[in-house]
Amino acid sequence: GRRAADDAAWRAAFRARGGAVAWAYVASARSGALALLPGMETSWDARYDPRARPWYRATVEGWRRGGRRVAWSAPYVDGLLGRVVLACGAPCLGADDEVLGVAAVDLLAHELVVACLGPEGIAGFRRAALLDPAGREVLASDRDLARAARAADAPALEPGELPLAPCPYPGVVREVAAGRSGHVLAVAPGGGEVLVVWARLDPLAWTLAVELDARALVGER
Repeated sequence: GRRAADDAAWRAAFRARGGAVAWAYVASARSGALALLPGMETSWDARYDPRARPWYRATVEGWRRGGRRVAWSAPYVDGLLGRVVLACGAPCLGADDEVLGVAAVDLLAHELVVACLGPEGIAGFRRAALLDPAGREVLASDRDLARAARAADAPALEPGELPLAPCPYPGVVREVAAGRSGHVLAVAPGGGEVLVVWARLDPLAWTLAVELDARALVGER
């Protein structure tokens, strides 16, 4: 009724202001209670435990094993929205760095690509990608994740079920895995000389890689 309409309008306003943010949520380590913003009715029952979810486990394990304060999932299809998202989690720490819970957001993949990987004003721009620490492309300006999700037999409800494409330049992969930024002239998979520039984004544990047409940078010969 009216309450449902009001809730739907509130969620729409939240997403309009939040840009790429689909959901924000906090899970308690002690009780397993979950606060979801914006709130909505779900089919979850008493057996649902956020502490068993991949985003929660990855965040806690990343902190305990390597002191990581941010943990990212691979792209996956959100079960509530039906859209491709990435989960970003951070541990909530108490005394002696005890994990009290996890705070996280789900970010809409398409909006991230539009906001972060566009060619605005870059001469010779061909494509851009966000790489994970292993050099795999989490997001790319020329990859349609929604189409990849539709090509699957069923919606990917768990993070990691949408496959990550490898970066096509082995030398870049090695440098990214070593935690280094840099640039290199290379031959693109489809032909033509390109300049590949990549820079590590330390707070995110990602690397931004941009591929440029070398001829456009020096002019046609």
